[in-house]
Amino acid sequence: TQYSELKTRILLHVAQKTKDETKLAKYRQQLSDDKEGMLSAAAVEFSFRHRYQDAVDVYKNILAGNVDDLALYVYSAMALFKMGCYDQSLEALAIYCQAHPDSTMAANLKACNMFHLYNGTTALETLDALCESKTKDDHDLVRHNTVVFNDGEKALQVLPGLVDRVPEAKLNLAIYYLKHGEV
Repeated sequence: TQYSELKTRILLHVAQKTKDETKLAKYRQQLSDDKEGMLSAAAVEFSFRHRYQDAVDVYKNILAGNVDDLALYVYSAMALFKMGCYDQSLEALAIYCQAHPDSTMAANLKACNMFHLYNGTTALETLDALCESKTKDDHDLVRHNTVVFNDGEKALQVLPGLVDRVPEAKLNLAIYYLKHGEV
């Protein structure tokens, strides 16, 4: 029934959060082959197991039957980014951006791709072209990445306030201190 499928998906995600591998395997096997079950499986592969290619394969499989499910292009773009496939990530992201040109999250992901493909200056130019300055200031991840793209400029003003909200902020603050001999 629909209720038991929902329950299985919820229990799968609880097992993921509690890092219970036995229950994770049990509920993974019980997932249905419908879109929701596939997305739950992809979420586990992406965020828990870091099997990004498996997640991309699921997204592509779903998109084969429904190309209008635009969020899946962003999910694919994030997984491709994590795999270091920056050009492919940009291609997937472009489809989403056609429908949502004002998406700050998409602009940030595009800038991150540009950072890895080119440099921090290109990444900042991408953010500037796609986001208003007020929008950039309102998003913790964008503020964090702006510091990274600027090679640590304003790190001491921005990163300490983000260490509890952006996981990479603590690492990048430590890198800043190392680069500046303040350890």
